[in-house]
Amino acid sequence: MFLKTVTSKGHEYIYLYVYKDQRTPRDTMYKFGRKEIALLNMKRWLEEFSEFPKELLDAGCTQMDLINWINKIEGNLKNVI
Repeated sequence: MFLKTVTSKGHEYIYLYVYKDQRTPRDTMYKFGRKEIALLNMKRWLEEFSEFPKELLDAGCTQMDLINWINKIEGNLKNVI
C-alpha cells in the first residue's frame, strides 16, 4: 500500500493504492479527496479512530498507517511552502 498525490485541474488529490499483481501494478484502494480536506479528515480520524473508514480497517490499515500518512502529507506540504 502507498499514498500518491495526483494533480488534476490545479488541485492535488490523495489516493491510496495497493499492488494488485504483476500485470496490474497498482489499483486504487481509497480516494481521500483534495489534499487539504484529506489531511483534516485524517487528523479527525486520529483523534476519533472509531470514525476511521471501515473499508480501510477491513483492508488491514491501522492507526500507525494513519499516522504515517499524515506525516507524509504534512512533509509534502512543508516542502511546497
